[in-house]
Amino acid sequence: MKSLLVLALIGTVTPTHSRLAADPVVFRQSHVDIRITAEASTPPHLDIVLGNEETGVEVAPADAVVEVADAARVQIPEGFDVFGPAGTDLWVLPQTQDPQLTFPGISTEGIAPGVFEPRFRLALVRVEGPGDFFLWQFDASNNPVIRMNSRDEIGPDDVIETATGGHEHFNWGFTTPGLYNVVVRVTNRLVGGSEDIVSDNIGIRFGVVPYALPPAPAQLSGPQWSEGQFICKIVGEPGRTYAVETSGDLHEWTRSSEITTDTNGKAQLSIPATTGHLFIRTRGLR
Repeated sequence: MKSLLVLALIGTVTPTHSRLAADPVVFRQSHVDIRITAEASTPPHLDIVLGNEETGVEVAPADAVVEVADAARVQIPEGFDVFGPAGTDLWVLPQTQDPQLTFPGISTEGIAPGVFEPRFRLALVRVEGPGDFFLWQFDASNNPVIRMNSRDEIGPDDVIETATGGHEHFNWGFTTPGLYNVVVRVTNRLVGGSEDIVSDNIGIRFGVVPYALPPAPAQLSGPQWSEGQFICKIVGEPGRTYAVETSGDLHEWTRSSEITTDTNGKAQLSIPATTGHLFIRTRGLR
């Protein structure tokens, strides 16, 4: 029996919220709301959009990067070793607005009261990037109250709760330049409900200058079987090497090979055709 192979035309991990657009909107030196949205539909739905306070523009997280300029770089002072050794660099978007920097806030202002329980939970799932990520506020004695910390093991304490109709600011810290994907999940219940409503895993990108955007995924087309092989065409960037990854369930992915396009950006992929089904995707390598 021939195998059924499905072309998954994606370039990063699933679900869709984790993919980054090829030409994202870059938020810099602006007040950016990380807006939790909630719909009492069937089934109820929780999500996040990014909104520019000055322009009113809203985009999905997959279509945006929140930029962390070099002006955000500070040196860790003595007594703050939770962030790293004293004297080393830390890039911080502060909870008080600095006109040189992006000013991200977490907002539930667009959610009508009385439909969901009063507080939404925003939990850290994982951080993909070159360094560590921290989210914190300062107490009255100027001590950091850490809300999220990817340096230690991410767990149930890496969470914030925000009230419906609220708007809150934090310090966002990164230890190394580069592109970060801060993956979070939103949870709440309908008023009087007994079951948690949980969003998809949602990736929010932060670009600590200097950073580079990932290459766009190659396109897979023209599937055919020939002598026990599954064959398809790959079209991507000229001379780019792509990892070819396969999965049986769209959750666990295995790198099966690497393939490099020619000067026209084209290549041909060949995989042994086995029984069952297989999903295929490409990931651009630097």
